[in-house]
Amino acid sequence: MELSVLNIDIGSYTSYVGYAGDSKPQSTFDTAVGILKSTKKDNQLFVGDSIMGQAYLDSINFPVREGVVTDWDNMETIWDSTFFNLKANTTEQTVLLTEKTFNTNINREKTTQTMFEKHMTPNLYLANQASLSLYCSGRTTGLIVSSGESVSDVVPIYEGHAMPHSTVRMEIAGNQSSDYLMKNSSCSEMFQGNKVELFRKRGLIDHIKRFYTYVALDFEEEMMKNESEISVSYKLPDGSSITLGSERFKCAEILFDPTINGGTAAGIHHVIFECVEGVYEELKDTLYKNIILSGRNTLFRDIEKRISKEIKYLIPGQVEIQVVAPTDIKYSTWIGGSMLGSLSSFDQMCMSKKEYEEYGANLVNRRCF
Repeated sequence: MELSVLNIDIGSYTSYVGYAGDSKPQSTFDTAVGILKSTKKDNQLFVGDSIMGQAYLDSINFPVREGVVTDWDNMETIWDSTFFNLKANTTEQTVLLTEKTFNTNINREKTTQTMFEKHMTPNLYLANQASLSLYCSGRTTGLIVSSGESVSDVVPIYEGHAMPHSTVRMEIAGNQSSDYLMKNSSCSEMFQGNKVELFRKRGLIDHIKRFYTYVALDFEEEMMKNESEISVSYKLPDGSSITLGSERFKCAEILFDPTINGGTAAGIHHVIFECVEGVYEELKDTLYKNIILSGRNTLFRDIEKRISKEIKYLIPGQVEIQVVAPTDIKYSTWIGGSMLGSLSSFDQMCMSKKEYEEYGANLVNRRCF
């Protein structure tokens, strides 16, 4: 009997979940667990969007840090909530989980053990997020430039397989650009408070970033423009308005020049160059022609044009550069998983519960790569 495939993409900031074969996720939610302390034995827990309706939360936990699970209790709370909301019966459904290239073997084994022993899934597959994003673009060889809320990386992929030893992590991600925008906007006083209060305001800063910020094709030239040329008015939820000025493009410039926000890391174009130049010679041209952006922090307008321009400055000679920003960039990883899970050969790729019982959790390190 052919089993339906649960397609679960859990990120540090946002999660996308649904079923393989669908064109878009069934649910999108914050990867967070809100805790309301109780006088009874057990605290009350709230996951994702349900957090917003709770006025008196004591704390908020984020179980995934820089793409890797660091809090297993709260991670299991999120998995439980996900399966419940999808009305999934995991004992009768295959589970596809996405993972970062640098996920540890220990974490992979813990995930495998949890899925087979607690959720009793008959089949499981852990799929590389970068490979899925590339697969979504219709390619099997290329370079994925992924930048989310808390982690960014550049991953070369050859014939569908990520090259972990050539992968380069970046110390810049969406949280830096968000922090800059919060601290330097004319409504910076709004973005003060404790962890719970700031969490409730993330939607506002996300909306500003998504629709009112952009990458300057020439930063120095943009800085020389009059304020009236770059300023826009933004209406706040309370009906008042603020003016957004140079922070509209400065928050994105952090990707290219982290020193703007006090950082010391190399810019995204330098990291891409470092990554490609580190692979074998025959693959370099193909990677430069197939640079695919992925993740919420690559949604800035004109980012692909600026990356292409900066890389050309770094490469000696004539090399074709193509940087692609897919229309479904936010959840290209999930779509890649949906495509993979729909293949007739997918069942053969999965670990079965019977194999797990015979070989143990270490099987994941041999089967999923």
